[in-house]
Amino acid sequence: MDTNLWKIESLRLTNFVGSDFDSKNLEKWLYDICGVPPIQINKNMSSFLGLSKLETSMLKLEWQQNRLNIFESTDAPNIENNIGNFSKYNEYYENHILKYFELEGCPVLDRLALGIILYIPLLNNETGIQTMEPLLKTVKGIENAEDFQFRINWPTKTEIAGGIKVNRLLTWTIGTVQLFQINIQNGIAQNLPIATPPELQLRLEIDLSTDQNVGNKISLEQQKEIIHYFSDIVKKVAQYGEYGLFN
Repeated sequence: MDTNLWKIESLRLTNFVGSDFDSKNLEKWLYDICGVPPIQINKNMSSFLGLSKLETSMLKLEWQQNRLNIFESTDAPNIENNIGNFSKYNEYYENHILKYFELEGCPVLDRLALGIILYIPLLNNETGIQTMEPLLKTVKGIENAEDFQFRINWPTKTEIAGGIKVNRLLTWTIGTVQLFQINIQNGIAQNLPIATPPELQLRLEIDLSTDQNVGNKISLEQQKEIIHYFSDIVKKVAQYGEYGLFN
């Protein structure tokens, strides 16, 4: 399919660091990745949250409980609820995701994951089914389906990073998305609808991760090898759906 039909809702790199991880460089890392000063920093001895506003997106660097996330998403509701068509994927991947692996003091990891959420705006459910059906290998005969959600993990043993096992989780959904603004008063959160109307979408969530039972540390060179492997899967799945996992 034409991959530019997909819009990128968010992009996430997750690194599972060890208990000896030194968090002192996180604020500098955020600046090195984004190239602009952060607009928000919250940190203490056991957690860090930094947020930077870029030209067309927001980038968040978060560390807590040995999990380090780099998360890029839209500045909704101020702009559209996406950070561009899939043609922008290489740009975001190279400028933000790959920069992490060039940072001073980039640590060895226990696990590594890459996630991306893609969607296509729909006129109706039938259009979504027609678009999605050729991309599914596992499920057939869904032409009359409604309230569709399908999730499957295709784990595989690779030939990279010493033959590491990876999980390849795909989640397909057709449903209505509505933006809400969270207003907190007196410690109570309230969801306030935003003026933008609800949108029917075909959504594809791709979550790729190394196996949690490996037991060995992942070196920096292995991390680079794995993330390139994951990125190649993202591109194949965006074009061929489930079939991209077997090409």
